[in-house]
Amino acid sequence: MISKIFIYRPKFAFVISIVITLAGLISMGVLPVNMYPEITPPQVQITEVYPGASAQVVEESVIRPIEEQLNGVEDMMYIESTASNNGSAQITVYFEVGTDSDIAQVNVQNRVALAESALPEEVNRQGVSVKKQSSAMLVGEKTYSMRIWLRPDKMSSLSITVGDVQARLREQNLIVAAGQWYRSYGNELWEFSESGLMCRRIASINDREILESELETVTTSASF
Repeated sequence: MISKIFIYRPKFAFVISIVITLAGLISMGVLPVNMYPEITPPQVQITEVYPGASAQVVEESVIRPIEEQLNGVEDMMYIESTASNNGSAQITVYFEVGTDSDIAQVNVQNRVALAESALPEEVNRQGVSVKKQSSAMLVGEKTYSMRIWLRPDKMSSLSITVGDVQARLREQNLIVAAGQWYRSYGNELWEFSESGLMCRRIASINDREILESELETVTTSASF
């Protein structure tokens, strides 16, 4: 038997093990991504918008009818749903590993079509989006940062130093746990969101408003 060969010839078994290990290491670097084994369950995401509705209204009038129709769809494992106070809703359907994502999307689309008659007219008018979703888990802390390119000619004409800009940015920096909110400054309305800040004015230095257009470039990014 083959097992006896490896038992009575340990050196031969050791060499075979090394060859298999080296072959695996070499092939790992050239293996196409589409040949990787599936380790995450296929997902189908449903997105709806009910303008002006609260999270509770969205849950009762939009999410619940769709979930009732989705219950029992083929190869489904579980459902995750979220509702926001801005009227948006998101339902993610998870399927068994190995399920064809295209077929899963069609099955979900058919179930959503059955629920449309129970949805508010405004939701149907906005449209219900059903799409496949790829998933990846990000491990570690997500740190946001801002990179600013200054314009020396503008800074010189305004008698502003780099230290002035840094000091004002530190003063205006806010860390908030908010989805989306608004705050007015004078005649302007600034919108704050989890992904960043949308505004026209970013600072007030030497009693003069510094417009974003007077800076060379302002970008935000996230690192891990």
